[in-house]
Order: sequence, then structure tokens, then C-alpha cells
Amino acid sequence: MYSPLKALPLINTTHESETLDFKARVNRLDDGKIDLVSVATPVAAFANRLGGTILFGASQQGSGPLLGFAPHSVEDVAATLGACDAAIKERCVPCPQWSSTVIACDGGSVVALNVEPHPSALVAVRVSGDKAKGYGGDAFVFPLRVGTQTNYLTADQTPMFMNPKVRRTLLLLSRIGKGEPVRVVALGDGGRHVDDQFISVDEEKNVVVLTNRSLPLDFVESVWCGTGVWRISTLLPL
Repeated sequence: MYSPLKALPLINTTHESETLDFKARVNRLDDGKIDLVSVATPVAAFANRLGGTILFGASQQGSGPLLGFAPHSVEDVAATLGACDAAIKERCVPCPQWSSTVIACDGGSVVALNVEPHPSALVAVRVSGDKAKGYGGDAFVFPLRVGTQTNYLTADQTPMFMNPKVRRTLLLLSRIGKGEPVRVVALGDGGRHVDDQFISVDEEKNVVVLTNRSLPLDFVESVWCGTGVWRISTLLPL
């Protein structure tokens, strides 16, 4: 489960994850202006899933671990914070909840942008360019953080992510660790239950994956932890 980053992660052992992204600097366009879309996109991707932190001033090579830090000057920190604020306000619809933490590092600072998961709506990124012309208005994309990558939802995938009940279910399921025991309770089958183990959630395929079965997210009624064991109630018979 995501929690805001408040201290520097360990060099050579910390990797990017579904809730952590490394960036050396904010991207700039050819004219020197800040690329607000490139800042807004990972923000929306985190907000549309579990939340997460974008760490500006972190160096990485390929998919390897954190190599070190590229500390920001006071001016760089101000520019990064300004870029984040502008990108979220101007490009994210609706605006997700976020906060920033400036962490001292080697005579400078790195900036942690902490993004909370949006509990009830998909966050879109307003994009511009040739593809948006001729359609009578702005164009939007819906990024989603999957592992360490940003995927984009297709039109037929968006309805599921706009369901507040399903989004709350996803956030609760994210608290369950891989391999943890779960008890599946069939509400429509006289309360019959079976014990299983949690594997993962695949939002794009709309399923909760357990060791011995998969459950459509649409049919999960509630998720809770009682007497130390997670329980998942479903309308499907077992």
C-alpha cells in the first residue's frame, strides 16, 4: 500500500515500482519551456491506481536500481515545484490530491511529489498537438501505472475505472500481499466460504487473481480484514 515518501531511498537497492518513479529533472520542450504533459502524465497514472511518488533528482540507468542523486539548487527546487503545480492544475482533470516534500541531499535538495489515489474518478491528462486539432476541443488521455510503466486506458476500459465502488475495492485489495491467505465468502450461496491465497489484481482484465480461482472485480461486494485474515465477499457462487 502506498505511503508518501518522506526520506531518501537507499542507493543501489531501491528500484522503481508501482508506487515510485525516478526522474533526474523535469522535461523541457525544444523552446526551453517545461513540458507540462510529461509532468502531468505520471501524476495521473499514479492517481488512477494506487498513488505514488515521483522523485525528482534521482538518477537511474535503464531498469536498474537507484544509482544516486542529482541534487537541485534552490532555484531548481522552485522551478520543479512550480512545474508540478502548473502541470496538475492546467493538465489534470480532475485535479488529484498531492503534496511535496523537499529533502536535503549533498548540499542541495531532491523533490518528492506525493500523489494520492483518486477514490472516485479517473484523472485525465489534457494533451495538445496535431492530434487534437479538428475535433472541436481538447483531447484527453487516461494514463495508468502498471508495474513500472505507464499504460493508457482505451475507451472501452474507462467505464470500470469510473465506478467509485470498484475503485475503493481496488484500493483495499492493494493492501493484501502476494501469498497472503484470504477467505472468499459467497453471499449468494448461503454465505459459503473457501480459503485461498491472494496473487494479484489485474485492473485491465477486471479480475482478482487467487491461487485457485479468479473473481471479476464487478462481482466483489466488499473487502475487509477480520481476525487477521482478509475476506473478500462476492455475489458469485463457489
